[in-house]
Amino acid sequence: MKKSASAVVGCVGAMAVGILGGCSSSSGGQSSPPSSATTSSANTATASTTASSSGLANTPAPKPLPSMTKITIIEQTKNEAWISPSLAQRMGEFKKENLDVSIKYDAIPSDIVLALNHGQADVAFVGTNALLFNALAVNPSIKMVMDGGEPVPGSSGIFVKTSKIPISANFNGCSLKGMKVGVGPALAGSFPAAAIGLYLQKNCPSVTLSDITLSPLFGTNALVAMKTGALDAGDLFAPNSAQAAGVAKIVTDLPSGGGGAIMGGLRTSKPDVAAAFVRALIRTQRTYLQGDYHKNPTVVSAISSILGIPTSVLTSAADASLVFAPNGGFPTGSLTAVQNVYLSLKTKILTYKRPLSADAFYDNGPTIAALGNG
Repeated sequence: MKKSASAVVGCVGAMAVGILGGCSSSSGGQSSPPSSATTSSANTATASTTASSSGLANTPAPKPLPSMTKITIIEQTKNEAWISPSLAQRMGEFKKENLDVSIKYDAIPSDIVLALNHGQADVAFVGTNALLFNALAVNPSIKMVMDGGEPVPGSSGIFVKTSKIPISANFNGCSLKGMKVGVGPALAGSFPAAAIGLYLQKNCPSVTLSDITLSPLFGTNALVAMKTGALDAGDLFAPNSAQAAGVAKIVTDLPSGGGGAIMGGLRTSKPDVAAAFVRALIRTQRTYLQGDYHKNPTVVSAISSILGIPTSVLTSAADASLVFAPNGGFPTGSLTAVQNVYLSLKTKILTYKRPLSADAFYDNGPTIAALGNG
């Protein structure tokens, strides 16, 4: 180990609910249902690269592998937080590295882990939750290698009905006790649930997740449920969070690290290929996904085509551009705190007793090599 949409973003939001078991919301963004089709960079026409200029300074140039090399990616769902691979394919960034990348979709977490373990896939994009940590704990060959896009503050998180918080700034965290809150199908093991746990630790330590009734609803369904009175609070993300005006107000954002790329044996068996893959993603993020990229017609057109979302939705004020780290990496610090929330629950949902160290679940080796620092 080196140093250091409507949503299923709900399914990444609920990426946040995440991976192995549902959906989540920290890595917000739009999404569309998984497609059974497989797309390959070998037969994808290179799109215009005039979407941006040459990108940020020091953007890593391609270092083509000696021969065309196949890589298979599995994404748990289509969503904007994980748009980098599909956009890299669309813009020809994988071809520049001599990579023939196929992208498949599989919503079943156990299938994804098995595929990585058996060499049927090289990389997977999944949401973060307790089930993911359990999978990483017993599969040391699989590591997180790169974060997904993160929502801007205030656009994704736990929203509480305005009737419960007339003045947002004066909301009493202890008021969450007894509320029914939608966090996605992973319930206490979801990323939104961890966000609530962290919020309570800071604002009302006497109340815990055990004092709250958790619901599998999130996103649009949670918003509807708050309108009808079926929920008191819920996990919302853009654009449905913008539709919450007059219905609910955000009380806490979700922590960073709601989902991203995990990689299996490719890291160690073919480190040059792993680095080439990450280099293409970093170059894509630096060139096309910085700042308010929703104002870039070429990028928006590509994202719209990939996700099946109208450009009018992507360019609306309700759907802010996500934040993609220009140098890759993963926010490991936030995930220690998230694990501690899971470990504090009365009903044990993690299979281990102490938080996994960053070295146990994250490998920054491919990123270091991709940036030319290894």
